[in-house]
Amino acid sequence: MKKTLAEWIKEANKCQFPMTAASQHGLNKLLENEENIKVEDLLTLVRLDPGIAINLLRYAGTKQKREVTTVSHAILLISIPGVIKLIQSLPVLEEQIDTKLAYKIKRLYFYQHMTGMIAMSWSIIRKESENNELFAAGLNRSFAHLFLYLNDTTIADELYKFSSKKMTDVINKETELIGFTVDQLSKAIAEAWNLPYLIKQSYDNHHHNPKVNGLRLADELVRWMYFHKHFDYPEKLLEQISQYLRLPVAKTPAQINYSIVKTLRATYDNLPHGSMVRALMCFPISIKEKTKPLSINKKKILLNRLKHLRKALPSLEYKSAIKAYIDAIYDYFGPTKLAFLQYDDERQYLGKAITAKNAESKKIKKVTISLELNRLFKQLIKKESLLLIEEKNKKKYFSHMPPGLLSITNNGVIILHTIVINRHINGCIVMQQNEKLSFTQPEELKIYKTICKELKNAIKVLQNSNQSRVA
Repeated sequence: MKKTLAEWIKEANKCQFPMTAASQHGLNKLLENEENIKVEDLLTLVRLDPGIAINLLRYAGTKQKREVTTVSHAILLISIPGVIKLIQSLPVLEEQIDTKLAYKIKRLYFYQHMTGMIAMSWSIIRKESENNELFAAGLNRSFAHLFLYLNDTTIADELYKFSSKKMTDVINKETELIGFTVDQLSKAIAEAWNLPYLIKQSYDNHHHNPKVNGLRLADELVRWMYFHKHFDYPEKLLEQISQYLRLPVAKTPAQINYSIVKTLRATYDNLPHGSMVRALMCFPISIKEKTKPLSINKKKILLNRLKHLRKALPSLEYKSAIKAYIDAIYDYFGPTKLAFLQYDDERQYLGKAITAKNAESKKIKKVTISLELNRLFKQLIKKESLLLIEEKNKKKYFSHMPPGLLSITNNGVIILHTIVINRHINGCIVMQQNEKLSFTQPEELKIYKTICKELKNAIKVLQNSNQSRVA
C-alpha cells in the first residue's frame, strides 16, 4: 500500500541529509579560528553542499517560523554558533553510507549545485535583483530526490533510470512508484517546512514569475546535459532559453556553455562531473563569453575535420572518402551546387558525379562531359588548374559550358578545379556560388586550395592502397 502525502512528510521530517567529507574538512579549518568566523565563510561552505543547505533551510523555516528567502538569510536567522552546531550534528556522507549510494548522492549534489549556479548566472544576465534567491532555489529544488535516495534507494534508482525519457513517461513512473509525482511530493514537503517561495512556486506549472521560469529552464537544461552526456541542445529548449536571456538563438549555446564552465570551476574536485567535462571539451561552439569571429572558428573546425579525415583514410572506401572532402568544402563555403566529376579513361569523359549533400548539387549527377566535344574542359583538364568564372569573364566561357551543369547569377562565381595525379586526369571539382561571397579573397582561396590538396593526397593514398590489395 502506497504512503499518503502526510506519511511521506513525516518520513521527510526524520531524514538527516548528510554533508560531504570535503565540507567537514572545510568546517574544521574554519573552527581553527572560530572567533573570526563570518557569515560569508559559512555561506561559502554551504553553497558547495546541498545537504547542509537543505538542513539549514528546513531548520530556519520550521523552527524560526519566518519566511526564508536565501541560504545567507537562514544563517542570519539561526546565528553563526547555531549553524556551526547544526552542521556538526550532521552525518558525513562518505562515513555513514556505502560507496555506491554515496556516489549517487554526490552525483545528485552536483546536479543541484549546477542548477543553482546556472539559474543565478542567468538572473545576473537579465539584471534581476536578489540573484541569490535563485541560487538557493536551484540548489535545493531537487531535495525530494535526495530524500528518496536516503529513504528508499530502490524507488530512487528506478526513477533515475526513467529520468532521460519523455516527461509523460517520467510522470507515469513517479505516480506508479510513490503514488504522486515527485513535484507534488516536493511541493507538499516544501510547504510543511516553509521553504523559500521560489522553491515552492517552481513545482507549479501555473505560475507567472519570470524567476521561476528561469529556474525551471535551468533545471531542464541540467537534466538534459546530465542524462544525455552531450551538448546538442533541443531546439525548443534553446528557443525558450534565448527568449528568457533576451539573446539571439545563435548566441545562446555559447552563453550556456560559458555558464557551465564557470559552474565547473566553482565546484570542488570530489564531485563526479568528469564525463560532463569531457563532453564539453568536444563541443565545437566557443565557451568564451566574447567569441572570436566566426571565420576563425570555422577555419579551426575545418582544419580539425581534415586532420580526422587523414587518420580515417585507411578505413574509407574511395567514394565515401571523396564525398567526405566534398562535404567539407560544402560545409565551409556553403555553395549552391558542388560536385566531384570523375574521369573515365576509356570513354574520355567526365561524369559519375559525387555530389554534396544539398538537393541542387544532386542535379549534376546526370551530367556527362565529353572532352573531345568540349574545348574548355579539354584545355582545363590537361594540367592541374583552378578557373574562376565571374560576371566579368562569363561571356568568354559560357558558350563552352555543358548544358545543365551550372548557371550563374549577376553576382555569382563558378569554380572549376582539376585533379591530376602522375599526369593522369582523376577528376574535376565544379562549384557554384549564387552570391558573391568571400571566396575570391586570398585567405578563402587559400583554404579552398588546402582542401583540394588534402583531397588529392587522399586519392593518392586510396589508389596506392587499392594497388597493394590487388598485388
